[in-house]
Amino acid sequence: MAFTEVTNESWFSRIGSSIRGILFGIVLFVVAFPLLFWNEGRAVYRAKTLTEGRGMVVADVPNDSVGPENEGKLVHMTGTANSEETLTDDSFGISVDNALKLARRVEMYQWQENTSTNSKKNLGGGKTTETEYSYEKIWSSDEIDSSGFHEGGRSEYGSGNPPMPYSESEFVSNEVGFGAFKLSDSQVGQIYGYESIQLSQEDLDRISDESLQGKLTLANNSFYQGRDPTSPQIGDLRTTFEYVGPSEISFVYQQTGDTFQPYTLDKGNIQLFSMGTVGAEQLFTQAETANNMLTWLLRLAGFVLMSAGIGLVLRPIAVLGDVVPFIGGIVGAGIMFVSAIIAGAFTLVTIAIAWLAFRPLFGIALIVVAIGLIILARRFIKKGKPAPAVSKPDGIPVVG
Repeated sequence: MAFTEVTNESWFSRIGSSIRGILFGIVLFVVAFPLLFWNEGRAVYRAKTLTEGRGMVVADVPNDSVGPENEGKLVHMTGTANSEETLTDDSFGISVDNALKLARRVEMYQWQENTSTNSKKNLGGGKTTETEYSYEKIWSSDEIDSSGFHEGGRSEYGSGNPPMPYSESEFVSNEVGFGAFKLSDSQVGQIYGYESIQLSQEDLDRISDESLQGKLTLANNSFYQGRDPTSPQIGDLRTTFEYVGPSEISFVYQQTGDTFQPYTLDKGNIQLFSMGTVGAEQLFTQAETANNMLTWLLRLAGFVLMSAGIGLVLRPIAVLGDVVPFIGGIVGAGIMFVSAIIAGAFTLVTIAIAWLAFRPLFGIALIVVAIGLIILARRFIKKGKPAPAVSKPDGIPVVG
């Protein structure tokens, strides 16, 4: 079932909202500058750190013994992470020997509210918005708060979703070995590659938690709590389990005794990690690629913030034009275009200034290119203008 809500906003109300949005637009515009400037410095420092680390790393260090000659050095190692522990979920009695991690995954069958809106500008500057609220039943590992549903949805579906009686949980080995070494917590946290645990009737019978006994059945490799797994009802639960066993890993860290920690340099630290067997050169290349991607994402974020801020500052003009919706649409499109152009210019200038501070040669080159483009643009505009009229002595104007 779906519910539709229709709201009307007057032109005067829209004008007021757009004027109030100017302050927020200014904030977005201002915040973009330090973000862009900081991002360029971060990118340069990270690149320098990786270059310095690449030049000093001791590659392919064996992990079968703790070599004192590598104490405090940046080392690259590959090998198998393992554990002698047995990890157990005491609530369900599931145990795995020699596991690095054990995870309990819990999903509940719940109502989910979906919304879709359609707005239409009216002659005179007002706006009518239709919002449709629809509902579907889904399995979700997140508890969906149905108290926030639309009034019609709360009325139709009664009390909505019940609270989840238990949630997901992860159990991690206290000590993960790596040959003659022990992995640090940060390294263990980066290990992934979960495998599903096949559940049996014996596992179901082993559950000792009295609050769960007699409430669960085995269905589709999960512990199912509900009347019928083939016809789930709101509030039904299904619980599955996964584990991470011995795993091949590669990393570049500082050797500290029989364990590892990030290697600290003047402008940052180095802690590179990957699943599988990966060489030192490839780990640094991956880190450089990630740094470049983050740099461009943050540049885009700064541009978007700036463009959105300018758009909010200019929005009252578009709302004024909405007295005639067709005109308002044209004005709005123009404002979007102008906002993007202005934001692009300010973004480039900010990056250029940052480059002057962090990498002067690139900054100067960018400014020279920008000046050249401006000069070319002015010449192009001048060529496009008609030549000025001049007068002969007899007063008859001619084109010179």
